[in-house]
Amino acid sequence: MNQPIRVHDLSKRFKVYDHASDRLREWLTGHPRHQEHWALRNISFDVAVGEVFGVVGPNGSGKSTLLKILTGVLYPTSGEVSVQGRVVSLLELGTGFNPELSGRQNIITSARLIGLSEEFIRAKLPRIVEFAEVGPYIDHPIKFYSSGMLVRLAFAIFANVEPDVFIVDEALSVGDLYFQQKCFRRIDELRSRGCTMLFVSHDLDAVRRLCQRAMYLDAGECRVIAPAASAVDLYIAAMTEGGREKRITPRTASVPAAGAQAGGRPAEACARIGTADMTIQRVEILDEQDQPAASFVSGQTARIVVDAVAHADARGVSFGIMIYDRFGTVVFGIASDMIDGRRLEFTPGASVRYVLEVRLALQVGGYSVDADIGGHDERGRPVPLDRVSHCADFEISRQGERRFHGITPLECVARVEQRAARGPNVAHPRSAV
Repeated sequence: MNQPIRVHDLSKRFKVYDHASDRLREWLTGHPRHQEHWALRNISFDVAVGEVFGVVGPNGSGKSTLLKILTGVLYPTSGEVSVQGRVVSLLELGTGFNPELSGRQNIITSARLIGLSEEFIRAKLPRIVEFAEVGPYIDHPIKFYSSGMLVRLAFAIFANVEPDVFIVDEALSVGDLYFQQKCFRRIDELRSRGCTMLFVSHDLDAVRRLCQRAMYLDAGECRVIAPAASAVDLYIAAMTEGGREKRITPRTASVPAAGAQAGGRPAEACARIGTADMTIQRVEILDEQDQPAASFVSGQTARIVVDAVAHADARGVSFGIMIYDRFGTVVFGIASDMIDGRRLEFTPGASVRYVLEVRLALQVGGYSVDADIGGHDERGRPVPLDRVSHCADFEISRQGERRFHGITPLECVARVEQRAARGPNVAHPRSAV
């Protein structure tokens, strides 16, 4: 079961009636009295075991319809859908909860509804109660719960029943920051155990953080399936007020790799978006001797070299580099105008090389690089010219002289002071007035 979720050429059509009675009249007369609305058209994608697959798009783009088909609430008009294994969904928080029952009773009832045995429920109940962290309210009717307490309870149930496929729609946006971080950690645990997740959210930072790939839906059609950061960038660019949406389209990458031995990635493994007024031609990672390299010791300096060509007048240009760890977390990102405050101008045919020298003070592990060029249109609005995702890889093979925990070492100074021991309290007589 390498692909627990498979969707092929999926379409969903709804009949829209102007009046409630038109449905009956249509049935009696045989004459159509409805309009057709296609919520989804020809959607195809697969999700692998252990992958977190994101779905982004504006309201009305078909995201909820897609999830309802995947969970069996709706049937497709055409196409094929396959979801294998134990599936749990968190589409509408509190759906199926009885407001008159306590939190503990709703845990048991909800677990039964998804087909869990009594023994399994009893074994998991302490962990679910602990995860929810609603305190003594666990034995109070949930009609007295806040929305935050409800999301804690609902997520605690579904995240602790060991699903094969976990479907989440906007659930994490309700909880507070502490609980969101707790949920992210739990999602990472589920993913490491092979759980497959479909994550739909307007929280684009969460999509970047959690998802390996994402699909951008618009008006029921798939605009792009790409690495999560690229799909999110395309969505943001298209939704920017007055943006040049028609020119911002996904393209096949053709960036020559620096070679498998030097951190390069085959062109077909990359994804790119942008207007193509400027295009990235080559990305290389060089070591301190200016040689192509794919392995570094933590603390060594690397030079990331981006060669680009302008195909049209490009205004307000800056170059950007993003470095991701193996979980898709951004560990470092910077644009050229953040360094020197300048934005550049280029004319058609200009050949440009951008070099970023960076000290790789990172933890041991694998990393990938995105390269992008951003510009501005005639009215000064930002426009993505070209962005190539995961165009180069490198690894930190071992730590340098400085050891640390986490992603990157912070600049710090530490000292230990020995304080004089305090003696017994002594009462000091006050001077007479």
